[in-house]
Amino acid sequence: MNNSIAKEKIVSLRKKRSLEDMRFKYYGFTAMCLSLAVLVFLLYTIFSKGYTAFQKTIVLLEVDYNQEVLKLTPDSSDEEMEKGKFFRVKKQAIENFFPDLSKSDIKLVKKFNIPIVPVYIQRKEGIKFKIIVEKPLKFSEADKIEDITIKLNQVLEKMILKNPDQWIWTHD
Repeated sequence: MNNSIAKEKIVSLRKKRSLEDMRFKYYGFTAMCLSLAVLVFLLYTIFSKGYTAFQKTIVLLEVDYNQEVLKLTPDSSDEEMEKGKFFRVKKQAIENFFPDLSKSDIKLVKKFNIPIVPVYIQRKEGIKFKIIVEKPLKFSEADKIEDITIKLNQVLEKMILKNPDQWIWTHD
Protein backbone atom coordinates (compact mmCIF):
# COMPACT_ATOMS: atom_id res chain seq x y z
CA MET A 1 0.00 0.00 0.00
CA ASN A 2 2.84 2.36 0.71
CA ASN A 3 4.11 1.71 -2.81
CA SER A 4 0.87 2.85 -4.40
CA ILE A 5 0.77 6.04 -2.26
CA ALA A 6 4.40 6.78 -3.10
CA LYS A 7 3.68 6.17 -6.79
CA GLU A 8 0.71 8.51 -6.73
CA LYS A 9 2.80 11.18 -4.99
CA ILE A 10 5.58 10.80 -7.58
CA VAL A 11 3.04 11.03 -10.43
CA SER A 12 1.46 14.18 -8.92
CA LEU A 13 4.93 15.75 -8.44
CA ARG A 14 5.84 14.94 -12.08
CA LYS A 15 2.61 16.56 -13.31
CA LYS A 16 3.30 19.62 -11.20
CA ARG A 17 6.87 19.83 -12.47
CA SER A 18 5.71 19.27 -16.03
CA LEU A 19 3.26 22.18 -15.68
CA GLU A 20 6.03 24.39 -14.22
CA ASP A 21 8.33 23.44 -17.13
CA MET A 22 5.59 24.29 -19.64
CA ARG A 23 5.00 27.65 -17.94
CA PHE A 24 8.76 28.36 -17.94
CA LYS A 25 8.97 27.51 -21.67
CA TYR A 26 5.99 29.80 -22.33
CA TYR A 27 7.67 32.67 -20.45
CA GLY A 28 10.91 32.11 -22.38
CA PHE A 29 9.10 31.99 -25.71
CA THR A 30 7.15 35.16 -24.86
CA ALA A 31 10.34 36.96 -23.85
CA MET A 32 12.04 35.92 -27.11
CA CYS A 33 9.06 37.11 -29.20
CA LEU A 34 8.93 40.42 -27.33
CA SER A 35 12.66 41.03 -27.71
CA LEU A 36 12.47 40.15 -31.41
CA ALA A 37 9.59 42.63 -31.86
CA VAL A 38 11.61 45.36 -30.10
CA LEU A 39 14.64 44.58 -32.27
CA VAL A 40 12.55 44.79 -35.45
CA PHE A 41 11.09 48.11 -34.26
CA LEU A 42 14.56 49.53 -33.48
CA LEU A 43 16.01 48.42 -36.81
CA TYR A 44 13.01 49.87 -38.65
CA THR A 45 13.43 53.18 -36.80
CA ILE A 46 17.18 53.32 -37.47
CA PHE A 47 16.86 52.59 -41.17
CA SER A 48 13.72 54.65 -41.81
CA LYS A 49 14.93 57.78 -40.03
CA GLY A 50 18.71 57.43 -40.02
CA TYR A 51 19.46 56.64 -43.65
CA THR A 52 20.23 60.31 -44.30
CA ALA A 53 23.33 59.98 -42.15
CA PHE A 54 24.86 57.94 -44.95
CA GLN A 55 24.25 60.55 -47.63
CA LYS A 56 26.76 63.15 -48.65
CA THR A 57 25.86 66.63 -49.75
CA ILE A 58 28.35 68.87 -51.50
CA VAL A 59 27.65 72.55 -51.88
CA LEU A 60 29.90 74.57 -54.16
CA LEU A 61 29.89 78.25 -53.31
CA GLU A 62 31.15 81.08 -55.42
CA VAL A 63 33.42 83.08 -53.15
CA ASP A 64 34.34 86.63 -54.07
CA TYR A 65 37.55 87.67 -52.32
CA ASN A 66 36.67 91.34 -52.43
CA GLN A 67 39.50 93.57 -51.17
CA GLU A 68 37.03 95.98 -49.60
CA VAL A 69 35.34 93.24 -47.59
CA LEU A 70 38.67 91.68 -46.62
CA LYS A 71 40.06 95.14 -45.79
CA LEU A 72 43.26 94.28 -47.63
CA THR A 73 45.25 95.94 -50.36
CA PRO A 74 47.79 94.45 -52.76
CA ASP A 75 50.49 96.00 -50.54
CA SER A 76 49.18 94.45 -47.30
CA SER A 77 51.74 92.87 -45.00
CA ASP A 78 51.59 89.25 -43.84
CA GLU A 79 50.22 90.37 -40.47
CA GLU A 80 47.45 92.34 -42.13
CA MET A 81 46.61 89.36 -44.32
CA GLU A 82 46.35 87.12 -41.26
CA LYS A 83 43.91 89.59 -39.75
CA GLY A 84 41.86 89.79 -42.95
CA LYS A 85 38.09 89.45 -42.64
CA PHE A 86 37.87 86.04 -44.33
CA PHE A 87 34.84 85.05 -42.26
CA ARG A 88 32.90 87.95 -43.78
CA VAL A 89 33.73 86.61 -47.25
CA LYS A 90 32.51 83.16 -46.22
CA LYS A 91 29.38 84.64 -44.66
CA GLN A 92 28.56 86.57 -47.81
CA ALA A 93 29.04 83.48 -49.98
CA ILE A 94 26.73 81.41 -47.77
CA GLU A 95 24.15 84.19 -47.59
CA ASN A 96 24.19 84.54 -51.37
CA PHE A 97 23.67 80.80 -51.84
CA PHE A 98 21.17 80.32 -48.97
CA PRO A 99 19.49 83.71 -48.54
CA ASP A 100 17.02 82.57 -45.82
CA LEU A 101 19.03 79.84 -44.13
CA SER A 102 19.61 81.23 -40.66
CA LYS A 103 17.11 84.05 -40.64
CA SER A 104 14.22 81.83 -39.54
CA ASP A 105 16.27 80.38 -36.66
CA ILE A 106 17.36 83.84 -35.59
CA LYS A 107 13.76 85.04 -35.74
CA LEU A 108 12.82 82.28 -33.27
CA VAL A 109 15.70 83.26 -30.99
CA LYS A 110 14.53 86.86 -31.04
CA LYS A 111 10.82 86.14 -30.69
CA PHE A 112 11.04 83.76 -27.74
CA ASN A 113 14.14 85.32 -26.14
CA ILE A 114 16.06 82.03 -26.36
CA PRO A 115 19.70 82.23 -25.24
CA ILE A 116 22.32 80.62 -27.47
CA VAL A 117 25.01 78.73 -25.57
CA PRO A 118 28.31 78.38 -27.47
CA VAL A 119 29.84 74.96 -26.75
CA TYR A 120 32.90 73.36 -28.27
CA ILE A 121 35.18 70.43 -27.56
CA GLN A 122 38.95 70.71 -27.36
CA ARG A 123 41.20 67.67 -27.61
CA LYS A 124 43.81 67.68 -24.84
CA GLU A 125 45.97 64.57 -25.20
CA GLY A 126 45.17 61.11 -26.44
CA ILE A 127 41.51 60.48 -25.75
CA LYS A 128 41.12 63.27 -23.21
CA PHE A 129 38.87 66.15 -24.18
CA LYS A 130 37.80 69.40 -22.60
CA ILE A 131 34.26 70.62 -23.15
CA ILE A 132 34.10 74.40 -23.07
CA VAL A 133 30.74 76.01 -22.40
CA GLU A 134 30.73 79.75 -22.78
CA LYS A 135 28.31 82.30 -21.39
CA PRO A 136 24.89 82.25 -23.05
CA LEU A 137 24.32 84.90 -25.69
CA LYS A 138 21.02 86.70 -25.32
CA PHE A 139 19.35 88.64 -28.07
CA SER A 140 16.20 90.73 -28.06
CA GLU A 141 13.62 91.48 -30.70
CA ALA A 142 15.28 94.85 -31.17
CA ASP A 143 18.52 93.23 -32.41
CA LYS A 144 18.98 93.10 -36.17
CA ILE A 145 19.38 89.71 -37.83
CA GLU A 146 22.63 90.89 -39.42
CA ASP A 147 24.04 91.90 -36.01
CA ILE A 148 23.12 88.53 -34.49
CA THR A 149 24.71 86.69 -37.41
CA ILE A 150 27.88 88.76 -37.10
CA LYS A 151 28.04 88.08 -33.34
CA LEU A 152 27.60 84.32 -33.85
CA ASN A 153 30.29 84.33 -36.56
CA GLN A 154 32.62 86.22 -34.21
CA VAL A 155 32.09 83.59 -31.50
CA LEU A 156 32.80 80.84 -34.02
CA GLU A 157 35.88 82.70 -35.26
CA LYS A 158 37.24 82.99 -31.70
CA MET A 159 36.72 79.26 -31.15
CA ILE A 160 38.62 78.42 -34.31
CA LEU A 161 41.44 80.90 -33.69
CA LYS A 162 42.06 79.48 -30.18
CA ASN A 163 42.88 76.05 -31.66
CA PRO A 164 43.04 76.22 -35.45
CA ASP A 165 44.81 72.85 -35.64
CA GLN A 166 41.72 71.19 -34.17
CA TRP A 167 39.33 72.68 -36.69
CA ILE A 168 38.40 70.55 -39.67
CA TRP A 169 38.52 72.46 -42.94
CA THR A 170 36.90 70.54 -45.75
CA HIS A 171 37.15 71.74 -49.31
CA ASP A 172 37.97 70.48 -52.81
